[in-house]
Amino acid sequence: MKHKDGKPGLPGDKSSRVVPMSIMFVVLCGFSFYLGGIFCSERNKFDTQIVARDVQPPKDSAVNALQIKPIKFPECSSDYQDYTPCTDPRIWKKYGLHRLTFMERHCPPIYERKECLVPPPDGYKSPIKWPQSRNECWYRNVPYNWINKQKSNQNWLRKEGEKFIFPGGGTMFPRGVSAYVDLMQDLIPEMKDGTVRTAIDTGCGVASWGGDLLDRGILTVSLAPRDNHEAQVQFALERGIPAILGIISTQRLPFPSNSFDMAHCSRCLIPWTEFGGIYLLEIHRILRPGGFWILSGPPVNYENRWRGWNTTVEEQRSDYEKLQELLTSMCFKLYSKKDDIAVWRKASDSSCYNQLANPDAYPPKCDDSLEPDSAWYTPLRPCVVVPKPKLKKSSLTSIGKWPERLHIAPERISDVHGGSASTFKHDDSKWKVRVKHYKKLLPALGSDKVRNVMDMNTAYGGFAAALVDDPLWAMNVVSSYAANTLAVVFDRGLIGSYHDWCEAFSTYPRTYDLLHLDSLFTAESHRCDMKYVLLEMDRILRPNGYAIIRESSYFVDAVATLAKGMRWSCRKEDTEYGIEKEKVGEGNMQEAVLLDKDALFILHREPIWDEDGDGGTASIRISLLNKLESVIWSLMTSEGRSEARLWLCSTIAGMSSVTSHHQRNSRRILLWFSNFAAGGGLEHRKGAKALSQFAFVNRDICWEELEWKGKHGQSPAMVATKPHYFLDLDVQRTVKNFLENVPEFWSSNEFAESLKDGEILFIDREFFLEYFVDLMYKEDSADVWDIINEFLIEESFSSLCHHLLIILGERELNNFLVLLCKLLNPRMEPKDFGNSSFLFEVILSKCSDCGSIDQMLLLNAFMNQGRQLLRLLRDEDGQEEHAKIKDIVSQICAIPSNANSLVPIFMKCFKTKTIKAIKWLGIQSWVLYYRLSEDCQTPESWESLFIDNGIGFHTSNKYELLHHDDLSEGSGSDLDRKHRKKGKRRKRRRKNFDREDTYDNELPDFDTTNRMLGLQANAGSWLLCTDGYSLSWSSMSTQILMAYHVVEADLPEHLSKHCLSTWMKWVFANWE
Repeated sequence: MKHKDGKPGLPGDKSSRVVPMSIMFVVLCGFSFYLGGIFCSERNKFDTQIVARDVQPPKDSAVNALQIKPIKFPECSSDYQDYTPCTDPRIWKKYGLHRLTFMERHCPPIYERKECLVPPPDGYKSPIKWPQSRNECWYRNVPYNWINKQKSNQNWLRKEGEKFIFPGGGTMFPRGVSAYVDLMQDLIPEMKDGTVRTAIDTGCGVASWGGDLLDRGILTVSLAPRDNHEAQVQFALERGIPAILGIISTQRLPFPSNSFDMAHCSRCLIPWTEFGGIYLLEIHRILRPGGFWILSGPPVNYENRWRGWNTTVEEQRSDYEKLQELLTSMCFKLYSKKDDIAVWRKASDSSCYNQLANPDAYPPKCDDSLEPDSAWYTPLRPCVVVPKPKLKKSSLTSIGKWPERLHIAPERISDVHGGSASTFKHDDSKWKVRVKHYKKLLPALGSDKVRNVMDMNTAYGGFAAALVDDPLWAMNVVSSYAANTLAVVFDRGLIGSYHDWCEAFSTYPRTYDLLHLDSLFTAESHRCDMKYVLLEMDRILRPNGYAIIRESSYFVDAVATLAKGMRWSCRKEDTEYGIEKEKVGEGNMQEAVLLDKDALFILHREPIWDEDGDGGTASIRISLLNKLESVIWSLMTSEGRSEARLWLCSTIAGMSSVTSHHQRNSRRILLWFSNFAAGGGLEHRKGAKALSQFAFVNRDICWEELEWKGKHGQSPAMVATKPHYFLDLDVQRTVKNFLENVPEFWSSNEFAESLKDGEILFIDREFFLEYFVDLMYKEDSADVWDIINEFLIEESFSSLCHHLLIILGERELNNFLVLLCKLLNPRMEPKDFGNSSFLFEVILSKCSDCGSIDQMLLLNAFMNQGRQLLRLLRDEDGQEEHAKIKDIVSQICAIPSNANSLVPIFMKCFKTKTIKAIKWLGIQSWVLYYRLSEDCQTPESWESLFIDNGIGFHTSNKYELLHHDDLSEGSGSDLDRKHRKKGKRRKRRRKNFDREDTYDNELPDFDTTNRMLGLQANAGSWLLCTDGYSLSWSSMSTQILMAYHVVEADLPEHLSKHCLSTWMKWVFANWE
C-alpha cells in the first residue's frame, strides 16, 4: 500500500488500521447474528409454547378489529388449473438434476406469487362420493391419460366413457391389490390386530395400496412427487385416499421421527443403496422402533424375476446383498419373505445402536446437534437417528393398539412445553364438544359430502380424533414455527405434516372438502399475509367445499372481507359457548299472538286484462322463467335426476283417483303392473332388505362371508340387522341361489315385510315381478296369497305402487303415464290445493299427450316438490346452480310489480294449451316459494313480498279461500263468448256490492274507492289488514299457522301452492 506522498506506510500508523478494524468488527458481528439467527430459529420451531395460540387481540375488539379494503380476486388463466406453486414444473429448469432436487419444494418469492383464483378444468364435476370414489372418478376432474396408455397392461386404471375406473391392479400386484395385501398380512400378523395403524407408501402410484388398507383399519400417507403426466397424488386425493406431494431427495420429509408404524415401496424406483443409503436412512428416521419396511420389486425375488427386469442375475444378486448389508447396519432385521415381498423390521431396543458408536461404523450415529424431529427444509444427513432411550412406550411393541391408542396420552407429550396427560385429556374432551357443535352448524360434516379434511393448525389432533367414526380422514398440519406436537398426533394413530402457511401446501388444487383452522391468524399473522393464506385455502379447497375458521373477533371481519372477494359465501356463527345467541332465542320463543283460527283468510288479487299496460315487463318475466327452467333442469340432469324420478313416482303413487280404483284389489294391481315386468331393469343388486333379513336369520353362515369393516365390538346379530353393512356382502349373489337356500322364506312373514318396503324388487327386478305374478295364481300358494291380501289391507296402495313404479324403465314409466292419463277424469279441476299429488293429477287429466318423462320430472319438481328441489340446490353439488338461480330470481324481483304482472303469462297459457304453459305457472309459484324460504328472513321482507305478489289477509266469514270460477273482465283478453258473459254478469254484481247476498262466494275486484271490507289498496299494493286496521307479519304468521294447521317451516310451501292452485284454476276455466 502506498502513502499519498509516495512513501510506504509504517505498520504502526493509525490511519492505515482504523478502516480495516472497523470492517472486521462489522463482519464478525454480522456473522455472529447470522449464526445466532439459525440457532434461535431452530429452537423456536420446537420450543414455542402452545400458549402462542392464545395471543389475545386488543381488548376492545369491536372497535379495534382489523379492517382491510375489499379485494375482488380475478380468475387465473386456464393453464393454471393444476397449479402447485412450490412444485411448479415451469420452474424446474432453474434447479439442478442431481438427486432430482428440481422436484423438491421451491416456492416463488412474494413478488412472483399469483393473486388469482385457480380455475377448475373444463367439464369439472363434483367428485364422486365415498366409498364409490375409491373405484372410480371423473376423467375431466383429473384429465391425465398417460397411465392408462402407458401402463394399460398393469391394470392401474382404465378409462370408460367419462370416468376412470380403478380395478386395483398395479405393477407388483397383477392379481389385484387385495390379494397383494392378503399375502402381506400373512407375513405381518400385526397388520390384523390393530398394532399397525399408520403407514407411508413411497412412490404410491394411484394409491390403491393405501385405499385397500383403509378397510383394514390402517391409515396410509401416499407419497409421490409432482409430475407432468401421471398425477399420482391427484388421483389418490380425488379417490378420497390420503396423499401428499413429496420426494426423498436432499431434504427430510415433513414428518417427525419415529412416526409411522410401517413403510412400503412397491417398485417405487428409489435407488435405496445409492448415495450411501441416505434415502433409506430417512425411512429409518420416520419409522417407529419395531416398525416394518416392506419392499416388493427389484431386487426381491431376483432369482425368478431377473429376466423381466432387463438385467442379469449377478447384478440383481449384488444389489440384494448390498441392500441387506445396508439394512443390517441400520439395525433392521429381515422379518419375513415370500414371493415378491420382503419385510424388514426396525430394532426396538438400544443394543444394536450401541455398536454404531464405533468410529469405523457406517452409517454412523447422528450427534445431538440437530433435532431428529426437525423436518422443515432440513437437509438429509448420512447418519442413523437413534431413538431416545428415555422413550420406553413409543415403540410399536409398547404403544397401544388401535383404536385404544387414540385416547391415551402418548409418552412424547412430555416433550411438549406444558404438555401433560391432563392437558391431553382436556384437549380431547374440548374437541368432542366443538365437533358436536360444528355438526349442528354444518350438517354435511359427518356425511358422505365431506371426505378429505385438513386441520390447518392442530395441537394434538383433537379435531381429527373427534371425527374418527365418520366416513372421512383428516390431515393434521402443525406449523413449523409452533410447538412440536406432530409426534403426539402420530402416536395417537393419526397422520399429519409440518408446514409453514406463509407458503403453499404440497398438494394439487381442489383436493380437500373441508378446511378447519383454529387461531391460525392469531398465531401467524405477524409472519404471513392473511391474503395469501386464504388464496391458498381457495386453491386446495374443492368447489362447493367448506371452511370452518375459528378466530378471534379481531380477525373475523377481515377474513370475511377477503373471502367474499374470492366468491365464498360466508356466515358468522357463535361458538359452542354462544350464550348471547341462546338468550335471544328464548326471548323470541315467548312471543305469541293468538286469534280465532276460523276468522283468518288469505285473499288474492285477480288479474285485470290490460295487455298494453304491462306487455314489456311480462315478456321479460317469461324470458327469465324460461332461463330459470333451464338452470333447474341442468341441476336435475347432472346431480338429481334419479332423485327427481323418485319424487315423480311418489306423486303418482299418492293420486287419489288411482287409489280408489285399486285399493285392496290385489289382482287388479298385479294385472296393472304385469305388462311392465319383462324388459330391462336392475339386475342382482345386493344390500336389499330381503337379503339382510335372510342374513339375519342365517347369520352364523353369513358372518363367515361378510367383509370385515372394522366394526369391532359388534356382534354378528347387530351387524346383520343394518342393511348398509351388506352393500359388499357376497352371501348369495343371485336371487335363484337365495330361493334355493331358503325355500321356506316365502311362506313366512318376511315376504310381506320385504314387499312392504319394496326393496326386494331391487335385487332382481325381472325375476321378482314374474315370480310375484306367477306365485299369486298358483293353486298351492294359498298361504302366500293370504299374506299378500293381509298386507294390502293393512297398508295403503301407495306403498306398493311407489316401489313398483320405481323399478320401471324410462320407456315403461312413460307408457305407464300415458295409460294413466286415459284412466283419469278429463274434467277434473284443481279444487284441492292441499293434496300434493292433486295438481299433477289434474295436469295428466288435461294433457293426455304427456310427452317425455323429462317434462313430467321437471313439472312435478316445480309443482309438488318445492322443498325437495330447494334442498337439492342447497346440497354442495348444486351450489353453482344455486348461485345462478339466486341471480335470476333477483332479476325477476327487479321487474316492476303490479296487479297485472302475470296477465300475459295466463294469456299465453290460453293460446298454447300445453304443458309448457302450465310450467310457467309452476315456476312462478316456485319462485314465490324460493323467496319465502331464502330471501325473506324478517317480517318486513315477508310483507314486502306479499305486496309485490298481490297477497292480502282479511278476517271475514263472508269469503272462502280463492274460489273463483271465472276471470275478471278486461279489454285485452281473448276470451270466448261464455267467459265474456260471465264477466258482464260480474260487472252487474259489482254495482250491487252493498248487498251482502251478492258477494257470497264471490270475491269483488279491489277498488281504491271502496273501503267496506277494510282493504287498503292501490295499484298492485295490498296491505295486510284485518277489519280496517293493519297487522304486521309477526302477528299474522301465528294466525296462519293456527288457521291452516301448518308448522312454520311449511308456510312457504303452503302459500306458494295456494297461489298455484288459483292460477291453475283460472287457466283451466278458460281452457274448457
